[in-house]
Amino acid sequence: MNNPNALYTGKLVRILLDEMGFDFSGYNENHLATIWNALRRMWKAGELKLAGDPDKGGGYKLVHKKSDIYTQIAEMTLNQEKKKK
Repeated sequence: MNNPNALYTGKLVRILLDEMGFDFSGYNENHLATIWNALRRMWKAGELKLAGDPDKGGGYKLVHKKSDIYTQIAEMTLNQEKKKK
């Protein structure tokens, strides 16, 4: 799920959640609608970016912000490696 180029659709997220052992039994029967709504809310919050029209086979991609601690650590590590060379 950390691939920045991955295109996330409702179906893919449902498969990923299922593979991780997520228990859908406590939720309504229309899991895809719930997942698509969550993706749409994440897009509106700036956590995802739109990648094509979701209604026509598109989906969402992750937004990686510079303030992300993992991004900062990765950049620091790369900078240190460059200095060693």
